[in-house]
Amino acid sequence: MKRVDITILISISISLSLFLILYILFPDVVYSQFIWKFFWGPVVADAVGHEVSYKGVVAREGYTLVSEVVYGMIALVCIYYMYRFLKLLKLSIDWKFCLSLLPFILFGSITRVLEDAYFFKIPLSYWFISPLIYIQIALYVVFLLVLSKAAEKIKKAVPKAIFLLTLPTGYSISWFFIKDFILFDLHPLVAFVISFAILPAYLPRIRKVGFDAKEFLFFSGLILLSFSIYPITHWNPSKVRLDFFSLNLGLVSVIVLTLALGCKLKERLKVFSQPFNVSMVFAHLLDGTTSYLSIYDPFNLGLPLYGEKHPVPSYLMGISGGVLYPVIKLVLIVLVIYILDILYAKELERRGDIVNILKIAIIILGLAPGTRDLMRVTLGT
Repeated sequence: MKRVDITILISISISLSLFLILYILFPDVVYSQFIWKFFWGPVVADAVGHEVSYKGVVAREGYTLVSEVVYGMIALVCIYYMYRFLKLLKLSIDWKFCLSLLPFILFGSITRVLEDAYFFKIPLSYWFISPLIYIQIALYVVFLLVLSKAAEKIKKAVPKAIFLLTLPTGYSISWFFIKDFILFDLHPLVAFVISFAILPAYLPRIRKVGFDAKEFLFFSGLILLSFSIYPITHWNPSKVRLDFFSLNLGLVSVIVLTLALGCKLKERLKVFSQPFNVSMVFAHLLDGTTSYLSIYDPFNLGLPLYGEKHPVPSYLMGISGGVLYPVIKLVLIVLVIYILDILYAKELERRGDIVNILKIAIIILGLAPGTRDLMRVTLGT
């Protein structure tokens, strides 16, 4: 066991032990003033759409500095052990792996919007509110990657491709338990029809290049993503704001492409035009721009009133009419790229997988909320 593992395990053990002791000694105080106020209460408030109270302690949807610090520390530990897990599976953490996660990121964002539209009933709705939505998606990814190792042992292509039906099979089993908690029902037969529609695109890949765990993950993610897109095809067209979608996505795309192409022309700045780095800039600029445009509506599109749930972005949004927020996000991402790929490039040269998983985490932290906000305003929820 590595020294860092021992340090992490000791830190977690001490923290949990102290927390358990405090909970045993002061159960009501610990639950109401800490667990409820900062963690579980906001999830419940988000699910019901208004503030909630437990023994006089009010909880509101969104985050606080306390919850964000705790979630941030947990995220760092999870990133590290995800890195260890991928190395155990002998999977390189590269751009292809990042792309294989894209359907899962979009699935999380879209189902979060469906939860905002009260598509799910309590208690199922809790499962689609952060941080539980991140846990849910992580479980899908880990399960599918483990499953891919079993699929690798099969010689023939068709049986390997059949593993792609794992998610619809799992959904079909769970459907009997969750169907009463879903506003718009996705019948298991429809789920299998969607899956079989994707199979013809996946099977030739296996026959051509062999089984690849990252491609298996990507196509499985496409099936999962299609489950979330299916309800949107029945959305009320009068609520859809394509003007906001086009304006926001177009504005971000133009800025990112201009920066990427401009940096590509100069040798010293070429690092900023690499796929990972362009994606980080796009993800966080999308997040920042979507928040700014939806809250302040500078183009007078007649958008509903929206607010910011994170304390630091909320503070920054209140400065200079909100426009400072996307600018600061852009500057911070550029600074991160400079540190990782220029300032400490030589020192990190042999730790490419660690750098890449950090970049993937940064992309997720921008793209997931950015896409969620973009789709929420677009769908009028």
